[in-house]
Amino acid sequence: MIILLLLNQTETDLSSLLHARDKGGPPKTGSATLYVTITDANNQIPKFNKTNYQTRIKEDEPIGTVALNVLATDIDSTSLLRYYIKPGSHLARKPDGSNIVGTFQYDYTKAFIIEPLTGVIKTNMTLRRDGAAEISFIVVVEDTKAEDNKPQTAEASVLIIILGRNDTTPYYDGKRADTDPRYYFQLPENTAVDNLITSLQAIDPTGLPINNYVKVPGSGDLDNLFRVDKLNGQIFVSKVPDYEALRNKLQSFKVRATTQDGIRYVDATVNIEIKDVNDNPPVFIHKNYTFRIPEDKDFTYEIGPVIARDADGGSFAAIEYSLFDPVHNDFMIESNQYKEGIIRVKRNTSLDFEKVSVYNLLVFAKDNLPTSTDRQTASVKVTIFITDVNDNYPQFTRPSYSFFTVETFDIGVSVGLITATDKDKDNYGEVYYYFEDIPGTKPATQYFEIEQATGLIKIKSSLQGTAANSPYRLYVRAVDNPEGAPQLSNITTVSINVSSGQIDEGRPVWITPKATNEYMIQENSPPNTVIVTAEARARTPGAGIIYSILYNDDSRLFKINNVTGVVTTTERLDREQKQDYVILLLGVDSKNSSLQSTNLLKVKVLDENDETPSFRNCPDVKYARPEIVSVYEREPRDTFVFKAKACDRDLYPNNQVMYDFYSPEGHRNCFANVSESFSLDASTGIITTRKVLDRELQPSYLLCVRAIEQRLNGRRKRQTYNFTNENEDTILFLHVNILDINDMRPTFPYTLINDRIFDLPQSDKVTQVQAYDGDSSEFNKIRYTITNVMLKDSDGRVIPIYNTPFNIDPATGMISVALRSYVTFVGGYFNLTVRAEDSKNISMWDSVVVRIFVLKAYYQVRVVIPTDRFGDDVQGYVDQMLNELNTKYPDFLFKDTITRYHKTLTGSSIDRTDVCMVVIQKDKVLDSYQATRELNKINDVLRKYGSVSTGPCEPVSTARLEGWVAFWWVLVAFAIFIFVATLILIYAIWALYRNYRNYMNTQKTYLVQ
Repeated sequence: MIILLLLNQTETDLSSLLHARDKGGPPKTGSATLYVTITDANNQIPKFNKTNYQTRIKEDEPIGTVALNVLATDIDSTSLLRYYIKPGSHLARKPDGSNIVGTFQYDYTKAFIIEPLTGVIKTNMTLRRDGAAEISFIVVVEDTKAEDNKPQTAEASVLIIILGRNDTTPYYDGKRADTDPRYYFQLPENTAVDNLITSLQAIDPTGLPINNYVKVPGSGDLDNLFRVDKLNGQIFVSKVPDYEALRNKLQSFKVRATTQDGIRYVDATVNIEIKDVNDNPPVFIHKNYTFRIPEDKDFTYEIGPVIARDADGGSFAAIEYSLFDPVHNDFMIESNQYKEGIIRVKRNTSLDFEKVSVYNLLVFAKDNLPTSTDRQTASVKVTIFITDVNDNYPQFTRPSYSFFTVETFDIGVSVGLITATDKDKDNYGEVYYYFEDIPGTKPATQYFEIEQATGLIKIKSSLQGTAANSPYRLYVRAVDNPEGAPQLSNITTVSINVSSGQIDEGRPVWITPKATNEYMIQENSPPNTVIVTAEARARTPGAGIIYSILYNDDSRLFKINNVTGVVTTTERLDREQKQDYVILLLGVDSKNSSLQSTNLLKVKVLDENDETPSFRNCPDVKYARPEIVSVYEREPRDTFVFKAKACDRDLYPNNQVMYDFYSPEGHRNCFANVSESFSLDASTGIITTRKVLDRELQPSYLLCVRAIEQRLNGRRKRQTYNFTNENEDTILFLHVNILDINDMRPTFPYTLINDRIFDLPQSDKVTQVQAYDGDSSEFNKIRYTITNVMLKDSDGRVIPIYNTPFNIDPATGMISVALRSYVTFVGGYFNLTVRAEDSKNISMWDSVVVRIFVLKAYYQVRVVIPTDRFGDDVQGYVDQMLNELNTKYPDFLFKDTITRYHKTLTGSSIDRTDVCMVVIQKDKVLDSYQATRELNKINDVLRKYGSVSTGPCEPVSTARLEGWVAFWWVLVAFAIFIFVATLILIYAIWALYRNYRNYMNTQKTYLVQ
């Protein structure tokens, strides 16, 4: 007998009455009762009575308060259920509905706990609505007695909304627990007016928005540096802060937010510290410096201080001095403890007044520390005059002198002329002559005397009877600087032969030249030009005169006819070399050579217009080559630049000099067309500006100033110039540096920058913006700030952002991420308004919009190109391809992400190169499928650059499916189809099973009957 039972899983015990009948006749029957006990198998999955739970709880509820109770059931009789919160399932939102990223400020994951046996969820910490207004997580229930160790679990989602406490006092976002909320910010000085500092957001627990923010009168900010926007609580700069002018560097004031009923309010203290920036250049206390030092000073000698001061504070006020001497490099400068620049003589320097008498230097002062890149510079002109010292000895023109005289000559008659020269100037170069008494020598000085100023030796007393002791030796000392100390001197010997003469009519008498007369000769007169005819008369009857010239320095330029006495020149005389000559003439009696007499001939050379002007002829001016001068840009027209001075050694009126600019064609130094920028006064040599100069257009000029002789009576001397020789004396090379002022504002070369980041950034750096300031390094420092952030999400909504999710380096313009994750923003983009302002003048600025798209890494698509197509410059090749794509298809933006060797499932192939990129169309990032489709449409450009295939940047798991990754949507659709089909199949099986059970119940009744 077979008994078929249809068991109902809700029944645990069954009983049935069984009847038996045999087939005999009459049949016999019997009956029995069958009892069946069903033992339960733990094979059912627990189920929550709801799949989603939601509740509300006030933030001021104590720890341990029950939030809600989740409940699950398991029909197995042997089940034992345990509840727990699924790790990593927590999500939280702020009161404004935005997602909370991170738990650093408020760890919402620990806000609730669940009792494992009952499913009761309780508070585990003090709740804060400002920390998290909504907390959601997943609760898991598990049957701990499941058979065969197969997990039997179910999940339900829980959303708990945190309500504000009953206190309706408004509070500032994130500061609800603070009874005295305070904010601290740092602001660099010179920040522009209307620059946003921060946004304060107050919250009304009643849920109404607060749109009434004011700065509390009398609470601070006496200088009115800041203003508060009444509607949104934004704090702006209202007056440019100047660190140096502020007494209080920490500005403090209160901001009051008042609710819409006008009764409730909350105050917050805002502290803004004004930070110093290096906005003040060093300033020298004098416009120029002049020093005088003797030429005998050497290494370490302190010439004098130059002093610059900087109005900034701290390290910005540090001063570093440097010295610029382009010609000689004879000096150095060092700083002392008083921030003075001490100019000293450099090592191995030998000053010489006779070689260089004037130094024109430039001293530069730089502020801030040497390691800083933000330094400002000032310069000042320093003139050092080298004063003469008595360092040159008088030098005699001959090693010794020998003269002749007669003992019958009268007292006062000239014997001979001693000459010595001294290279020193002024008093130090004046030479005076004295007899030196040498012990043991003959008493010659009692007979002869010497004129101290001229060196002329004359008879002092009667020479009668002195011929017997002839010759007489004298020692003449030439001494310079008679009034100064020390005096330098030199000594020479003079031998004088005294002849006895004859007792006759006596020595000759001079008629011509007269001692009081000067005889003139035109300079450059040809040799043998007659100056005068000398005449002397002999006292010896019938005797004549034999003429000659006694030797001295001047005598070589003249000769005399020994018979006629005609004095002529031996060569052309140059007045500029020497103007006055003194010649000692000797007349000898032709019958008695012992009868002699001398006479002085004074010759004066008259000037001829034979000299050309020269910039090297002026004794009071020494020019460097080139001479360096400076003038500031933007100065008005006719600003003084320089005064050129050349000298003509001729005498007036032959020495009048005129000036002009000279620029011969093809000359490698002189600037052409300088008269467009500069004016030159032809008579004074004063150079001024003809127009407003712009350093950014022309930073320097090399002016060639020519000195020419002024026309006299319509005539000018002919001058020739050799400009291939840079030592040409008639040309002054003037290097004019145009000093910079802060007149150029920063400018961006573009108005929009597009870039991208991944939802999980792989690097802190995003992109770098760079503005250009045409000023010099002293004024071209740029400060970058993000002034506005706007988010356009994946649904196209435009959302203002007040707490920027990006940072920017103010010095370099490098934009970096401020969040660890941008998953919430995938599919959208940020518009950052970046402002570049001049660090020294914030009124000069420019801005650019940086658009940053947020995408997932698998959005990248790649173009595969043979490696040999790239050449040496791989990135240049990629840039060229992308530029052509962006130009030809302006509706798209192609942005490369990585260039690498071709990646496959088994490794890399060096024969091919992957150029991975993202494709953006109409401000929307395309996924890899969409991007591949669009690239295949425009493959004309890609083929030009050697593209062999396109597809997702990362290879797929199966080599054959590498191209199918782009068709992920097909796979998703197929999976959905399988899922739906499975549901239908399950339902069909369940329906069949139900029909079968109904049928078996019917059969059971029949069997019992």
